[in-house]
Amino acid sequence: MTSADRDQLAVVGAAGRFPGAASLRDYWRLLVEGRVAAADPDASRGELWKLARDPSLGPRITTFRAGYLADVAAFDAEYFSVSPREAVKLDPQQRLLLEVTHDALEDGGITRAELQRSNVGVFIGAGSFDYMTLDSGQKQHLDGYYGIGNSHNLLAGRLSYFLNLRGPSLAIDTACSSSLTALHVAAQSLRAGEIELAIVGGVNVIVSPDLTLAFSQAKMLSPSGRCRTFAADADGYGRAEGVGVIVLRCVPEAELARHPVRCVIAATAVNQDGRSNGIAAPNGQSQIRVVRAALDRAGLAPADIAYVEAHGTGTRLGDAIELGALQEVFAGAPCFVGSAKASIGHAEAAAGICGLLKAMLMLEHGVIPPHPVERPYVRMLDDGALRIAERAMPMVTGLRHVGVSSFGFGGSNAHVVLARHVGEEDAPPAAETGRPVLLMLSSHFADGLAQDTRALAAHLAASGGALEPVAATLMLGRDHLAHRRAAVARTRVEAVEALREAPAPRTPLPVAAGEAPRIAFVFTGQGSQVAGMGRALYEAVAPFRAAFDRCDEAIVARAGVSMARTIYDARDGDDRLTADTHIAQLALFAFEYALASLWTALGVAPSFAIGHSIGELVAHTVAGSLTVADAVALVHERGRLMQAVAHDGAMVAVSLEAGSAAALIRELEAPLHLAAINGKQRVVISGDRGAIEQLTARLAHDQVRFRALRTRHAFHSPIFDGAAAQLAELSRGIAVGPGAIPVIGNLDGAVVPPGALGGDYWGQQLARPVQFARGIDTLVELGAQVFLEIGPDRALSQLIAADHGARVRALSSVTRDGDSEEAVLRAAGALYELGVELDFAPLAHTAGSRVVSLPARTLARKHYWTASAASPAEPVGDAAPPAERTRREPVAERTWREPAGSTVAPGNAEPDALHAVIDRQLDVMKEQLALLGDL
Repeated sequence: MTSADRDQLAVVGAAGRFPGAASLRDYWRLLVEGRVAAADPDASRGELWKLARDPSLGPRITTFRAGYLADVAAFDAEYFSVSPREAVKLDPQQRLLLEVTHDALEDGGITRAELQRSNVGVFIGAGSFDYMTLDSGQKQHLDGYYGIGNSHNLLAGRLSYFLNLRGPSLAIDTACSSSLTALHVAAQSLRAGEIELAIVGGVNVIVSPDLTLAFSQAKMLSPSGRCRTFAADADGYGRAEGVGVIVLRCVPEAELARHPVRCVIAATAVNQDGRSNGIAAPNGQSQIRVVRAALDRAGLAPADIAYVEAHGTGTRLGDAIELGALQEVFAGAPCFVGSAKASIGHAEAAAGICGLLKAMLMLEHGVIPPHPVERPYVRMLDDGALRIAERAMPMVTGLRHVGVSSFGFGGSNAHVVLARHVGEEDAPPAAETGRPVLLMLSSHFADGLAQDTRALAAHLAASGGALEPVAATLMLGRDHLAHRRAAVARTRVEAVEALREAPAPRTPLPVAAGEAPRIAFVFTGQGSQVAGMGRALYEAVAPFRAAFDRCDEAIVARAGVSMARTIYDARDGDDRLTADTHIAQLALFAFEYALASLWTALGVAPSFAIGHSIGELVAHTVAGSLTVADAVALVHERGRLMQAVAHDGAMVAVSLEAGSAAALIRELEAPLHLAAINGKQRVVISGDRGAIEQLTARLAHDQVRFRALRTRHAFHSPIFDGAAAQLAELSRGIAVGPGAIPVIGNLDGAVVPPGALGGDYWGQQLARPVQFARGIDTLVELGAQVFLEIGPDRALSQLIAADHGARVRALSSVTRDGDSEEAVLRAAGALYELGVELDFAPLAHTAGSRVVSLPARTLARKHYWTASAASPAEPVGDAAPPAERTRREPVAERTWREPAGSTVAPGNAEPDALHAVIDRQLDVMKEQLALLGDL
């Protein structure tokens, strides 16, 4: 990869939470609608309301009105492997980063497995540590989790630990420019080839009143609680919470991996103010230099920039200096300017990433959102290059770059140039193909799966295009968890209907947590074959076709006839498959061997195998006891000898118990024989055609259900004793190896012991009754729970389900009258729902391989909050927030009342139980120190 290639960095995944917006989609809606998210803190912000009620400190607060996230106390501790006790001490910033990083990785279709194959770095911008201060005043609440849960370095380290990442892991604090500085460091690491993928983010929460008090005393805050960026009467900034995460990799690698490229990082630059008018005062010349440095590194001129996402805090001094710097850079090159802070507030350490995500969304939509600040603006916007979008408007045609600035109050400046990516994402969505695809959803909890299913259905209903990319993303771009749902569809309408349909209630299989059920392959016998069986698989699915052709080569070499031509090309294929036993058995062998090979390619590893008649030969081949060449030779001789038997025979399947069927045969005194015992109430009787006609007449009279089989021979009867003897002689020279899995034999329904396939085994297997039902009983006793029928139709799976009910699952791979590709997908979906881990690569032809953005997976969020903090309370009734005080009444005249319904948080009362817990913790620490002393 050239250095020029490395300079282009792709944003392949992104997610965020913002005031008034729980997702990027909501964020864009808030921006483009021109809404402002500033609000009073809700009742859960107990520490803020506690200070507001303080008669001494409350009047010193300018306002608590700000941009707040919803429910920062909530967290899915179980999913992220955090114990409830640790979660209580865990800084909400760590929690939010875990959850939003999860969403960003899912947005990019990046699984845990892909992360393990890459060298991944984590770079997080952060500044505040509010949660830590909540416990610091009450030392009795400090424990081992306090330090770990609130350490700044673990804002990045926690992500690396949870995801098992081995690249650099840095938490960076440059105040308001922290997250863009983190991006700059990540970009350097990627461009140097130090890492292959970077997780970059920023976070800020406001749960302690300390910084708000400090900023109030420094006269930084606006009484309105919002940033009135570029307003002529701007009066300070409004604080905000926020968290954003992006996933980066070099553009060529992203395109090769078929990741969605949401935008491109064309260049980054950082610098420092040095000595200015004050340590917190901005330096216009430094801002000019950092913007120009970024443009130079991107190889761009100011005229190439359509829009600048400004720092734009809404302070008169800061706005004037920044606009002056931008006027200097963009003189003569008209450019729009705005700031996300006008919409959501100043997210401080996360402000840069919030602005970058706004810029990314602008490039994706091609729209500049309205600046939600009313006129008049500062005078320098009246003329010059810089413009304000007072309504949503399209970006200038031909311009695909935007700049993003972020300036720290300690003098650290950062500027990033973003570009719209030109690639597959720009092409119109592909039309629906009408081919079946498998949609797979999973969650770590049942309610989450239901919510995710509804969310996906709503997404599909509201969008268009082919289903293949959606299926690809769900298959290959998501981790697969315990609770699962699968659906097969050809169109979005079908998909929505299938997802909205309530799943059929099923008794779960008794499988230990974390384990998959044990699977038995069940190979169908003669009678189910049909011309064209598996045509869709042969034409579209590479593992099936490769295995079929490999087998067909051996058949052509031995028998001189091609099964591919017989099954898929010949006009008389169906007649030959019915009338010619030799052809029928070779065709079944090739088809079932190929189908089993497809399942193993999909990652399905059987624990057992059983076959019915000719199906047993396939079972031993798949198990490894026979080579394909030897098995083809055996099938060829078996079919040839059976076809050579001259007689007019027939077979009929009868709904009778084996003993009753035997009694009926004795009663009729006709040349009839019990050929197979397939179930408790399912047998097959063979004999001369005239005798079979006599039998069926009797069965009809007795109102016993029966079905004539598609054959002209009375298989598994003494009629074939001569052929059996010849086959036994011919098969003695065939090499037999140890099988990889147990195979249940037809002769007695037991596991075929090693070495038993020699001698006259295959001769007896040809002529004696098939003990299939006994074999299934044996498999159930051995622990088989899923029976996957491998054949052209569901001939055996229904019998297994009828006999063994909810204790097992009996699935068919293909059905006679259906599309074989769709049938395999449905069976794969059923296996997936049962917890079987599949390899989806062979299905990529049905799903495509381009990952698309889909709704993120739902998390099971519960509340975790330190016991030493002020308790969550009900709304404060008529007690107005500080921002309202400034407008409605003098501070000195206001008396704060306790919110109605407020409670004391557990731990504030210092019960004896808490002292006991602390004593136990101290004892454990003493024991650990003693052990260390012994080393």
